[in-house]
Amino acid sequence: MFAWSAYAPVDREDWWMENILVFMVLTALVICYRRLGLSDLSYFLIFCFLCLHEAGAYYTYDDVPFGYWLKDTFHLRRNDYDRIVHFSFGLCWAYPARQMLVRLAGIRGLWSYISPISLVLSASAIYEIIEAYVAQLNPGEEERYVGMQGDVFDSQRDMTWAMAGAIICMALTVIVRRRRDTIPFRED
Repeated sequence: MFAWSAYAPVDREDWWMENILVFMVLTALVICYRRLGLSDLSYFLIFCFLCLHEAGAYYTYDDVPFGYWLKDTFHLRRNDYDRIVHFSFGLCWAYPARQMLVRLAGIRGLWSYISPISLVLSASAIYEIIEAYVAQLNPGEEERYVGMQGDVFDSQRDMTWAMAGAIICMALTVIVRRRRDTIPFRED
């Protein structure tokens, strides 16, 4: 997916800007692989998120064809592909965040479900702040770079979608763990 997105993206400068954080995250994941001890599910979720992100980096988030399909099909005001990716950020990163918090910080109980949501929301806010400052480096292009598409509350909505994804992920985690804990052990 990364090789596909790197080959002749719609806007090479935007592609580089979108992938700086990807390079940093992947480097950290490789360096900390043994220390983190994340499950295969966590790595799969991270992979899924990065695939969605790379599609946005390739086309630019405003112009991803799937977003236009959604816009036309559901009569939306804008291409909401970026909102899907923000939601996916919460959905796909909350579980690995929980694993890291439980394993490295020893967080247990209710806090092991609330803290990943807070972490995702914090990371989302930091990303939006960085995005705003980087956009200012291109005078006259700020709205296009940020991907507002005429929505003055774009950053707040993006953070809300990330938080919603994290809440759903943690709710599913609670449900699966409770079901797993209530299933009696059988020897066959």
